[in-house]
Amino acid sequence: MRFSIFYDRRLQIALFLLFILRHAGNAQPQPISAHVNVYFAQIADGQFEGGRWQSSITLVNHNGSEAAAEIRLYGSDGGPFTVDFGSGLASRFQIRVPANGSLTLASRPTSLPVRSGWAFVDSNLPLTGSASYRLWLGGRAVQEVTAPPTLPVIE
Repeated sequence: MRFSIFYDRRLQIALFLLFILRHAGNAQPQPISAHVNVYFAQIADGQFEGGRWQSSITLVNHNGSEAAAEIRLYGSDGGPFTVDFGSGLASRFQIRVPANGSLTLASRPTSLPVRSGWAFVDSNLPLTGSASYRLWLGGRAVQEVTAPPTLPVIE
């Protein structure tokens, strides 16, 4: 009987410690795809006769704190890629993604011709997200492509 009580008490303590140790490091689990440096391999924007391409970037913050980030857009030639996300044409945007929230930036119509490029997001906290580009014809959205972020290739 004495062994049984001692064993039960030790088992209770071991289970309690196992529970605490298991959950102590996981106060805020991160998705595997969350990174502080997020790359979107393809964005497209601009007008052509009868339609236009529109780009949007959605970022999701799985953290309990607000994330501060900078989005940098680059053209296929490596130079700045300017887009109007609502505050005029620019290739760099300072943003804040709310704690446990998301932020979507969608380009506004401009008279620029169709161009393509890529985006880099540098954040103080890990983020996930997607980049989308939508084809508008005759004032209607007729096609949309959405892509997850990619990691850079290091050779």
